[in-house]
Amino acid sequence: MKRKGGLSLPTVTLLVALFLGYSKTTYGQTEDPPSPLKVENPSMLYVDYRQYGKCPFSLESIDVMIDGILTRSRLKRTPFTAERFAKEIRREISGFRLEVKTNCDDDDDAPHNFNIKVGFGEYATISRPWGNQQIWMYHDPYVYGASGTYDPAREPNISFLKNAIRESVEDALTDYLKANFDL
Repeated sequence: MKRKGGLSLPTVTLLVALFLGYSKTTYGQTEDPPSPLKVENPSMLYVDYRQYGKCPFSLESIDVMIDGILTRSRLKRTPFTAERFAKEIRREISGFRLEVKTNCDDDDDAPHNFNIKVGFGEYATISRPWGNQQIWMYHDPYVYGASGTYDPAREPNISFLKNAIRESVEDALTDYLKANFDL
């Protein structure tokens, strides 16, 4: 008796069972993976605030606001030193940090665009054929922010921009505190 092409039902069942068993032992986890926000010394956090373009507020005012949020969260900001700056320029620091960036339009014509990006990340080293390369890597899904437009003639009180930055930083710190202090 000649066999037709294909596998028998017991063979297919065995292969499926083997695949599912292999898949479960290799990829199945009984516990959630550790959060990328969990750090050794959670009471100290390096925060980097940068501002680009013509924003309708000063860099210093946002820095003071971020310091206030950190204080209310009972976190200390890691001090920024000249040595740290030099290492960062050479990308020798891989340290975990909270990055807060605000991009505002440079042109004088309204409406003005803005983009706020807040996220946790660090430099990651990638091996390339020509040598190691460091890239900045945000930890998804821990990226927060807002974007849109504003017109100072129609909205002279642009506090909603500062509020968007504040809310994004607070959301980020809430996730950070939950990951590190089991809240």
